[in-house]
Amino acid sequence: MRGAVALTMRRHAAVALGAAAVLAGPVAAKEFGVASQDEIVAGARSCVASVGPAGLDEAHLVADGWSKGAMTSKDGKPVASDLIVYGKGNLMMLSTRAAGLCTVTARIASVRAFPGIQSAMASAYGAPFKDDGKGEQFFQAPDHRFIDLASTGSKDRPAVRVAVGYVSQESK
Repeated sequence: MRGAVALTMRRHAAVALGAAAVLAGPVAAKEFGVASQDEIVAGARSCVASVGPAGLDEAHLVADGWSKGAMTSKDGKPVASDLIVYGKGNLMMLSTRAAGLCTVTARIASVRAFPGIQSAMASAYGAPFKDDGKGEQFFQAPDHRFIDLASTGSKDRPAVRVAVGYVSQESK
C-alpha cells in the first residue's frame, strides 16, 4: 500500500504545484525568503495536523498562524480556482478543495541544507519508508497521514516541497 500512497501523493503534489506555477505569482504579494530547517519541519507538522478524513481543516491552519492568500489576476481582479493558498513566515502552503493534501513549499539557503532537512524530518517522523536516492523521501505520520519530502528548485534557487496527504484505512 505504501508504494501506491507514494505514487498518489506524487500525482496530487504535481497538480498543486502545477497550478501554483500558473497562479501563485499574483497570489504572493511578497517574495518569500529562505526558510529555516525548523520552520520547514513546523510547516510539515502543521499540515499533518490540518489534513484528515474531511480534507483540509483551514480553521486549524489559521489558528496555527497561517494567513490565507487571495488569488488575483495581474490587474487585481479575483481569480476563481480550487487552489487554496496560505502563507506563514517563509513558507507557502498549497492545497485543492478536492484533495486531502497539504503541500508546503519553501526556499532553502543552499542544496547543502537539504540533508539537514531530511534528518530533521526523520527525527520528527522516523526513518523514511521510501527513499529514491535522488532527494525524495516518504515518511509515515500518525493516523493515516503520509509525507512526501522532495528537493525542488534549482542550484541557484534551491527549494523543498513537503506534501502531506491523508489516506483512509482500507477495510477488508
